[in-house]
This record gives sequence, C-alpha cells and structure tokens, in this order.
Amino acid sequence: MAFIAMIFASIFLIVVALGIGSLFIGIILDIIWHSKKRKQKPVSKVLKVFAIIFTVLGILQGICPIAVIGIGAAARRVERHSRISDIPKEAIVKIDCNSVSRFDSFDFKGKHYILAWELSDPNYSVDYDNNSIGAIVYTDGYNCRIAKLDNEPNKDILLLEDYLNPFVVESDMDELKDYYLHRAKINCEVQNNATDETKNVSEIDMERIYAIKEYIDSKGGLSEGEWPENDSDGYLYFASTDEIFSFSMSYKEKDQGLALCNNENRYVIVSDEDAEYIRSLIK
Repeated sequence: MAFIAMIFASIFLIVVALGIGSLFIGIILDIIWHSKKRKQKPVSKVLKVFAIIFTVLGILQGICPIAVIGIGAAARRVERHSRISDIPKEAIVKIDCNSVSRFDSFDFKGKHYILAWELSDPNYSVDYDNNSIGAIVYTDGYNCRIAKLDNEPNKDILLLEDYLNPFVVESDMDELKDYYLHRAKINCEVQNNATDETKNVSEIDMERIYAIKEYIDSKGGLSEGEWPENDSDGYLYFASTDEIFSFSMSYKEKDQGLALCNNENRYVIVSDEDAEYIRSLIK
C-alpha cells in the first residue's frame, strides 16, 4: 500500500512539474508576444497559439492541482477546528508534536493517561459529535476529539478520534490488564469456513478460554510453513461484553489433533479436553 502511494505521489509530482514547465514556457512566449506588440512588430499566429496553449496547459496541469490540494487542506483544517469549537478550553490538551509523541501519553483533567496497546479494537463505535468530553490539539494544527468508553470495571478509559488504541489512567493499567486478559466476561462468534456460517455463543467457559489463549501466546510455535495462509477451518472471535477487549484464534483439524492459531501466527495442538470444548463451540 505504501509503495502504491509512493507511485501515485511520484506521478503527481511529475505531472505538476511538467505543468509548471509548460507554464514557464508559456510565460516566456507571452512576454515575447507582448514585447513585439509594444514595439509594433508583427506577431506570428504560431507564436500566439503556442503561447496560449502552453499558458493554459501550465495553469491546468501545474497550478490547479496544487490549488485544489491547498484548498482541500485548508477546508480540512477549518472542519477539524469547527469540531472542537464547542469544547471548553479546560478540556483541551495542547501538545507540542515536536517534543512529545502523539501516540504515547497525555495529561487530562489532572490524570496521566497512557496508551493501552493490549486493548486495541478496530470495532470501537463512538459518536464523537455527541459524546466528546475533550480534545487533543497539536502544534502542527492536527486535533482529535476525546470520548470516554463505558466499561465494566467503571474506570476512565478514553478513546481518541482516529486512534485504534484507548488510553487509560496510568495507575489503573495493571488492574485493567489483569481484568481484560483474565477475568472479563466474553462472548464468542464462530465462523465455519466449510459451511460459510457464523453463529454467536454467549455462554463461555472464560477460565478455560483465557488459559488456552495464554498457552498459545506463551508456548505456541510459529506457524510459518506448517499452517498455510487461509488454510484454517474457521475462526473464533472473542470479545468482552463491554466491547473494550477482543481477541481471535483460527482453528484447524490436523492429524495430531485440533490446532489453534493466534493473531501472531503462533499455534498449538490443544489437549483432548480443550479440543472437545472448542469443538462444542464450533458445533
């Protein structure tokens, strides 16, 4: 994706450069044209035609794209600013993007928040237009609104607009990690690749599932070469009931038994007892 973006950017720069070159030639021809006109010398039609063509082409190809991008960037800045215009000043956090990473931490209303990598979930659904409690404003003009996520432990968990990972109060980090990695009530969505069916399971043996997850994360071997991509029998997607935390694992019946693979491509052959339980979820 980055390579494709670089190709398009290169093409854009080449087109603009050629446009500016055309405009430069057109300007020179225009100067010659008007210079001859002032001196009352004859001006050939060829000179006039090429002067007009190069000038118009240069404006369309060299100036217009830059103007469109500039106007678009200005419109986005205005739109971003308008989104936080109703937020009280005391709820706006100003950060110098030259000295502080916008992905690490920030102070908000007397509390220090740090990034909770373990709680990333791209499916967070937040209505920032109606539920923003603050905003982050950077010195480069970028800003993003802050919303509070409802959660079972009833802790301050904040999500920043355009970010996948939430931020939590630093002193609450260990407690929240322990809760969501070991004790949070979870639901399960099962996808069977053979039948292309999906079902939801709400009654989950959480202790068993968390133990299996921890075993895969700590003891699982790399699946490269042994578990070809897209060769699983299906997927198990687990999410906490408050939708703060989620994890998934793919499953596959192998000669050695039931294998489970996590998002980091680590897999294990589970015990017969665990395999029987996983199969009960699948069936």
